Amino acid sequence: MSEKSVTRSIFCGFADSVARFGEHPALVVNGERLSYRQLSHKVVALASVIDSVEDSYPLVGLLAHRSVNAYAGVLGILGAGKGYVPLNPKFPPERTRSMLLLSGCRTLVVGSECVSQLPKLLPRLEQSLTVILPDVSDLASISSEFSNHRFVFAGDISQASPHSFCTDIEGDAIAYLMFTSGSTGVPKGVPI
Repeated sequence: MSEKSVTRSIFCGFADSVARFGEHPALVVNGERLSYRQLSHKVVALASVIDSVEDSYPLVGLLAHRSVNAYAGVLGILGAGKGYVPLNPKFPPERTRSMLLLSGCRTLVVGSECVSQLPKLLPRLEQSLTVILPDVSDLASISSEFSNHRFVFAGDISQASPHSFCTDIEGDAIAYLMFTSGSTGVPKGVPI
């Protein structure tokens, strides 16, 4: 019987950078500049919300593109001890839906730049999702139209209680699941 290898998570490296370089620039995207400390607040709040969702599944979908929430989403998902499934908003909704179904994700983080995708993406999803919208105050129309899904808005996230997410992880844990078309044109997940 062999022991599983344990390694330090990527999130721990980020936490070290926050401690050492808190006021230094960590991210500049779309003209918005965040220090490590500012980014950390977003990341830890998001990780806390993901952690609070009662879902033992190891993967979380991320539908965001070149935004603060795209980068905070990656770190927040990893901080919650999950792997992420990057979903490209430029893909047709059918392909994104297929990747969600194939990956088995039950939680989806969506940046405001991708909210317009939800009415095309959610209708034919049979499994119930928790949809986390970290920079959207409220979308009553979406919430009522897709009542089989749970929506977590920015106000819900800011009230989340942050705690330490720097833990060791198993060496064979999935950091992310990348989909490739391969030779068939059908999305195939490759765990990294």
